[in-house]
Amino acid sequence: VQDQRIGDSMYRVLYDAPMVPEVVYQLTLRPLAILIAALIQIYLIEYTYGDISPELVWVAWSAFPIAIAITFPFSGLIRRTNQTKRAAGSSTTSSMEESLDSITAVQSLGGMDREKERFAERSEESFLRERYAIVVWAIV
Repeated sequence: VQDQRIGDSMYRVLYDAPMVPEVVYQLTLRPLAILIAALIQIYLIEYTYGDISPELVWVAWSAFPIAIAITFPFSGLIRRTNQTKRAAGSSTTSSMEESLDSITAVQSLGGMDREKERFAERSEESFLRERYAIVVWAIV
């Protein structure tokens, strides 16, 4: 733990800690709500169209397992994308913290342009990873 940079700890406090309630909701209540909603929708389709079009009822019953089978393989991709995004954000936060921590030394030695460039590169990478994560979520 001691060899981790302060930026990683700050990033975790700023972003990970507030996400705990959302993670609990996503892991516990959301799957149950989705299952109940799917069962209600299938029941309504069966009640409404069961006599007229039984094929539609079979399509509705098969759509739920097919959707799970299609989206399940993408869980690893989503996890890796989010881990990369968090690492880029942590790196940006570390860079900013290091620059602010030694601002007087950097300015006195004339390294401010180099520090700006380093922070800009890390910030650009962080934003790129954030956009990539949004695209992956939109596709899946």
